[in-house]
Amino acid sequence: MIHLVQLIHVYIVIRNAGNPSLNNIKLRLEMIQCVVIFCSRIIPESFRWYLSHGRLEEAEKVLEKVAKFNKKPCISLKQLEELDLTDGEDNGQGDRKYTLLDIFKSRYLIKLSLLLSTVWYVQNNLTESFI
Repeated sequence: MIHLVQLIHVYIVIRNAGNPSLNNIKLRLEMIQCVVIFCSRIIPESFRWYLSHGRLEEAEKVLEKVAKFNKKPCISLKQLEELDLTDGEDNGQGDRKYTLLDIFKSRYLIKLSLLLSTVWYVQNNLTESFI
């Protein structure tokens, strides 16, 4: 969702490049942020977030909603505990420390990092050019 908002910001700034009314640009960007804040209140947290914070009842409710939406039978938390969902990479290291180099181990993360840094750079330069 945040990536889409950043791309919309860049589009609005580029679209108004011929008419550098900074107040107009700020107003449109703030309206988009209001939509994001409103949507963040409606959309529930993820199942994994609820589990990691020990809120099991809410996690089960999210599972039920997802199962209903996908027209699948709902699985309970007890059934999930019985499944072995580990990917075998743990090797007894429960708390692995991540570094900046971990970003470059996956093609997806490399693409995402380059895209976000490009959007950030263009957005900042275009916005600052009007001031």
